[in-house]
Amino acid sequence: MICGRTKPGCSMQHICRKECHVPCGGCDVKVEKELPCGHKYKLECQADPADKQCTYRCKRVAACGHACGKLCHEPCTPCLTKVS
Repeated sequence: MICGRTKPGCSMQHICRKECHVPCGGCDVKVEKELPCGHKYKLECQADPADKQCTYRCKRVAACGHACGKLCHEPCTPCLTKVS
């Protein structure tokens, strides 16, 4: 028999699909969440988006106008692009 209770810690009311005698555990349903940087990822419902390192390309622009080019979670460094 399926449990049918809301998974512990789930704010989206996902239902536990395990058998009644098996502990439900945290909610592992994948949902789209927004990271602090603004990018979106599919993460487990129980996951905190602040704990995910964003692997999209950085969208920040240096004072010179060049794009950073690093990964979003990496700190930007001074621009090394040579201008002729």
